[in-house]
Amino acid sequence: MEAALRDLDRLVGGAQNVTLEDASPVFSNTPDDLQRLRETGERRSGKALADLTLYHSFALPGGTVYAEVAELVAALNALPIVEISYAVPPGTDPQADAPPATPDFEFQQGYLDSAPGGIDARYGWTVPGGTGAGVRIIDVEQGITPDHEDLPPLVAETGPLNPQSSNHGSAVMGVLVGAENGYGVTGIAHGAEAGFVSHFGPATMAQAVLVATLLVEDGDIIVIEIQRRGPVNGQPCLPGCNVCTGTATTPAQDDSIPIEFWQANFDAIQTATANGVIVVAAAGNGGSDLDDPVYNGQFDRTVRDSGAIIVGAGDPVTHAPSCFTNYGDRIDLQGWGRGVTTLGYGGLFDGLGPPSGPGLLQQSYTANFSGTSSATPIVAGAAAAVQGAVLAAGGDPLTSIEMREVLRAGATPQAADARDIGPLPNLRGAIDRALHPECGPPAFGDWIVSDTCVVSRNLAVPANVDVEDGASLIVLPRVTLDIVLRQHSLEVRPEGQVFVHPSGRIR
Repeated sequence: MEAALRDLDRLVGGAQNVTLEDASPVFSNTPDDLQRLRETGERRSGKALADLTLYHSFALPGGTVYAEVAELVAALNALPIVEISYAVPPGTDPQADAPPATPDFEFQQGYLDSAPGGIDARYGWTVPGGTGAGVRIIDVEQGITPDHEDLPPLVAETGPLNPQSSNHGSAVMGVLVGAENGYGVTGIAHGAEAGFVSHFGPATMAQAVLVATLLVEDGDIIVIEIQRRGPVNGQPCLPGCNVCTGTATTPAQDDSIPIEFWQANFDAIQTATANGVIVVAAAGNGGSDLDDPVYNGQFDRTVRDSGAIIVGAGDPVTHAPSCFTNYGDRIDLQGWGRGVTTLGYGGLFDGLGPPSGPGLLQQSYTANFSGTSSATPIVAGAAAAVQGAVLAAGGDPLTSIEMREVLRAGATPQAADARDIGPLPNLRGAIDRALHPECGPPAFGDWIVSDTCVVSRNLAVPANVDVEDGASLIVLPRVTLDIVLRQHSLEVRPEGQVFVHPSGRIR
């Protein structure tokens, strides 16, 4: 072992004039905390988790070129004492009323509307717990304006803030937990607690995820609003896609991918989900196919699955993939990729009178938040609403993997496109599935329902539907049915729900 360490020290020092003494643990938590997370996560999930105490990192001096880095990484990976070595690029954001009086912009938050346009957040608010009550959400990124007039007090705020990212974090939080106060915006999960963990400064992204994990409990949610430039994949940005290509004032984001590609981040996320935490992460704005061989199967669920919910960006109207969104089988769900009204940036309102761009950070609002950055909190907010409803009903909190399946129930499908980003959540269907899992998928055929089953769907019901065994069927008002009446009652209700009870059989 001593000889191996000397070889390692000599290799590192000879390559970049640094020594092993310059290395620091990736995870600064105490060994006891890391061991506890590992043991409880393995016990709950039945999966072997990484030993996070073994991760170390060191910073290379400025001016180090790519060839030198690649040579060092290859040499380190050749040492028997090193399990894995890789270079990590810097991360980026995938991008009481103070006077004067702030208008109420909720009417512009189309993502709150019913499906197929929005996620039907307002339906969620009518369900006990559907505001996210009882759930804590931690946003992991670089900056926020914690004293924005339309944010609730944060229950946690750790790490130095990047002032260049204040608007970004505020925008994400506005979608999630914007206060219900009659002005500004109203968050999808405005009944939830919210906190913030920064990865700006010395903290690594993996460490930030672990810090967030220790701030939450079973069923709580971590939102990861970070992307990184990954391997060059040779996939050009689509023509005219400025989010991907960049502009004179904004950086290019091509090749940017989800942070779980890098092993330490993956292990931190998997440790969180194994401990009952829901993780919702941005897919990134790289315009890339994550099934490309350049990623060596790192986004192949059959190879590895962190348990996180990965979110792509779709068009608010058509639900087709945005030109910049990453796509592929690993993407679970989509949110709005443009036109999101929320906090930050200005332009819609900035406390200085007529809209005039960025002004007072504490009173700024935008109608143009975009990217997988805007999509991710929409899905995370939906997850919080579902979890709150489950907790209010006395159920056990859903796991991250369970939640990503529930959110697909009754979801609005993406438009036909070879780029797969998944559907847009519909809280009416998702909450019904979570509270009544016995309903199963919305399908006609041998669908046996026990006790009382509530399903809210836009159903394409075939002609000559038979309902037997004394069942009661309530159908959507805009669906025309040719029903053969057999010992059941039929009722049409305007709220658009389907009820089958008890022991009904639909065929």
